[in-house]
Amino acid sequence: MEQPSVRCVRERTGGTGVPVRVAFDEMTGSDGQVRPAYASLAAWLGEVRPDVLDYRRREAELLFRRIGITFAVYGEADAQERLIPFDVIPRILSAGEWDRLSKGLEQRVKALNLYLKTSTESAKCCAPASCRKTWYSRTRCSARR
Repeated sequence: MEQPSVRCVRERTGGTGVPVRVAFDEMTGSDGQVRPAYASLAAWLGEVRPDVLDYRRREAELLFRRIGITFAVYGEADAQERLIPFDVIPRILSAGEWDRLSKGLEQRVKALNLYLKTSTESAKCCAPASCRKTWYSRTRCSARR
């Protein structure tokens, strides 16, 4: 599986060129060519005008605000609702990348479920008899595979 590249640029400081990592570029491979999974998207991006992308970004932001896909950082002086960060350009995964990612996600979900099961069972044993059934039923994790 080909790894995405990390593009670097040279920034001139004091007359010497120092390589600086600008951004991770998942669309191109280490040879600078568009990765096969991104071929259709790259072709479309080559044809679409920047103002169309900006319009779609603004539309998405409006929709996110309307349906409440926001968060607030409490404790900050300006704890206003913020949008969940997103990008109108999708991340595309090849079948091999998705297989690897899904295996890792499944492993983590299993580990979290085992942790939650152990935690709630331990708490159930320690809770007063009058509270055990009520408390356990409210805290039990229903996400199971």
